[in-house]
Amino acid sequence: TTMTNGLHTIAWSVTDSANRTGSISRNVVIVLAEPTVSITTSPASPTPGDTVSFNSNGTTYFPGSGPATFAWTFGDGGTSTLANPTRAYAAPGVYTVGLSVTDTKDRTGTRTASVTVVSGNPTAVLTISKTGGNSILADGGGSTSAGSSTIASYTFVWGDGTANTGPGTTSSAAHTYAVAGTYTVRLTVVDNVGTGRSGTTSQSVTIP
Repeated sequence: TTMTNGLHTIAWSVTDSANRTGSISRNVVIVLAEPTVSITTSPASPTPGDTVSFNSNGTTYFPGSGPATFAWTFGDGGTSTLANPTRAYAAPGVYTVGLSVTDTKDRTGTRTASVTVVSGNPTAVLTISKTGGNSILADGGGSTSAGSSTIASYTFVWGDGTANTGPGTTSSAAHTYAVAGTYTVRLTVVDNVGTGRSGTTSQSVTIP
């Protein structure tokens, strides 16, 4: 017998060895279990612009039923009806994700989860070496970007009033100072997400 939600009448009939029969009936309300919804997300700490994957494959269903529809809300105004959608968040923050799963017998289960999107600014790393006389080589190749982003440009500020080198895609630059002294060299790196996230560092150099 296929079970369904609702009011059901169950009747029993018993016949004894003398062929006497007794019967009884009872009303029973059957409420079948709704889906137990599962949400998993990846990666654990996305940055703005990263693709976040959502998975509902761990959802369990009452025997004899299965998934029919999915309704996701991502906490930033976005929605999806896919079983395993993806989403890229535009800004850092904590987003509440909701999922409602309706099975083939029209029962619905819900669950929420949170996704924390971190700022994801790149980290500028500057190494300076003297190359002879008043000349130096500034190297930003050790700089790192966050998440799936990459560093798109490097800008070197030499601290002596001369023109900056960059922004450009080359991670190192040479410079010669005209006058001895102590100068602050600054490096700014920008990544490739949207209008770009930046990181800055500085280091002093003394020219004898």
